[in-house]
Amino acid sequence: MAVAVLVAAGCPVAPVAGSSADAAASEVATALGLRPERIQVLDRRDLALAFVEGDYEIYTIRDLVTGEPQDVALDERTGARVDAEALRARDRELAADRGVKLAPDLRELLLRHPELPAIEVEATFDPGAGAAGPKRRQLEAELARLGIAASPVAVDNGWALRASLSARQVARLAQLEPVRSVELLADPVILDR
Repeated sequence: MAVAVLVAAGCPVAPVAGSSADAAASEVATALGLRPERIQVLDRRDLALAFVEGDYEIYTIRDLVTGEPQDVALDERTGARVDAEALRARDRELAADRGVKLAPDLRELLLRHPELPAIEVEATFDPGAGAAGPKRRQLEAELARLGIAASPVAVDNGWALRASLSARQVARLAQLEPVRSVELLADPVILDR
């Protein structure tokens, strides 16, 4: 089996400085019910989740009154405070429920590294899904909605799609009706930065 090298770039540390630091401090302070001048934002990173919808960030802040650092997770869209551990637990629940078409090693990879930008996978589809006509157009529309440009090709027992997809795309692909299974094509090697 081929080996793909994937760099875990998913929870990038974005230095918070200048006016973006002021905006971040204001956003976090609002979520905490504090004044912005009471906190200092030390770090911002994405809270990557494969199955849970939405985008979330984790800010590491220092309370300037107590001197204590803490992590605060926020919903990027609403700015509301969220429970990062509850979101991770929900991601695991959804993986068990919606990820049944994923090979077990692939499902585990998505849960451990939802930030991966490229995973080599092969998805197999029910035989009727790749044929010409309405089912084919519907499948291609669903793939396009997920940002997947590849099209299924005929194989011995139906149709298959081989592609390099992000962890989130793989999780969404596994939820499509005509998909029978999704397997890893290459064993990933995760490199920490």
